[in-house]
Amino acid sequence: MLHAPVELVVLVLPCLNEEKTLAATCNSLGFGLDGQNQPANAVLVMVDNGSVDDTPNIMSQIRFRSPAHTVIIRHEAERGYVPPRRAGIAFAQEIAQERHVSDQKTLIVQVDADTEYCPFYADLLRAAADRVGENVMLEGLSLRPLDFPARYPAYVGAVEQTDRPLFPHMVDEAHDILIDDKLSSFRLSDYFLWGGLHREYLPSGLEIHAETSRLYIRARFRKARKEFIAQAYARPSHRRLLEDPLAIFASAGFPREPGWDTWWRVGAAPQDAASIDLSQPIWKSAVALRRAHQLLLQAALPLHVCRLTDKASNLGAQFARFESILEHFDDLTANSLLEHPGLLFARGFELLDSERSVERLNALVVN
Repeated sequence: MLHAPVELVVLVLPCLNEEKTLAATCNSLGFGLDGQNQPANAVLVMVDNGSVDDTPNIMSQIRFRSPAHTVIIRHEAERGYVPPRRAGIAFAQEIAQERHVSDQKTLIVQVDADTEYCPFYADLLRAAADRVGENVMLEGLSLRPLDFPARYPAYVGAVEQTDRPLFPHMVDEAHDILIDDKLSSFRLSDYFLWGGLHREYLPSGLEIHAETSRLYIRARFRKARKEFIAQAYARPSHRRLLEDPLAIFASAGFPREPGWDTWWRVGAAPQDAASIDLSQPIWKSAVALRRAHQLLLQAALPLHVCRLTDKASNLGAQFARFESILEHFDDLTANSLLEHPGLLFARGFELLDSERSVERLNALVVN
């Protein structure tokens, strides 16, 4: 089947106080190197979100060291994860219109300023988009920094020990709904078909993150699918993990709202990623929460989406196993999630913030 070929690639890069990593990220993508290794017919749109460090100056240097009109700098005053990405994508449409390229033939590549990407990353995604066509979310592969396992073997070992029993219970890649924002790519036409990026909030008023996952939930109701592109890999910084290894471990890296961890870590001393002891009570709690997060986010929530989108023919055993958990989502209809996909995460967070529900989810692994 012939698909509309991609004629323009726009990489959207939000920036907020990224002076330490921004140049390396842009260089890995082929920008700021005097034209060397730069992807063809590609534009990098950097959106500053109010940086107060040297980020604006570094952005200007990257633009200066790139071919004319291939690096664009924009500014977005509204702080947050969604506003700079949304502003960058809106400007990508302007670029496409100026160059007389249709939305259908414009590929959006979302990237982060603290991540180093593999050689020819954008070209790999362009080739994948040409191959799979429209109504497809592309996602690359996230790898640890090369020196992380050697520097933090205790953390790596704890992750592997905790996660290993979960794999048989998780849905496969075709049914998964989680999308890594910084590794995602899609045609501009699909972005508008799926409804775009929006801010959503918990009843407490705190913001729900995972904006590209929420976009993809909408996409699933438009019969979209996900294509995993393992050749397009990246190595994100682990600075958030090193700042608070306990919380990142417990949430399995999922971007939870501020304060979510106060109920279970009251009085706990700061933890070090280099020295983890899973026999300690606080780490036992973190193990239970990590497993609960993964069983909910990579099994229960996608199973609920599957039963609403008729993509559940081969998931009978998993539906049976998670039946008592799925009952909590019965009132979340296709129409409600199409309008507000964040409701799915909000309901899931309610379960994860209940000690009894965390125990129930962990019991699924034992039984």
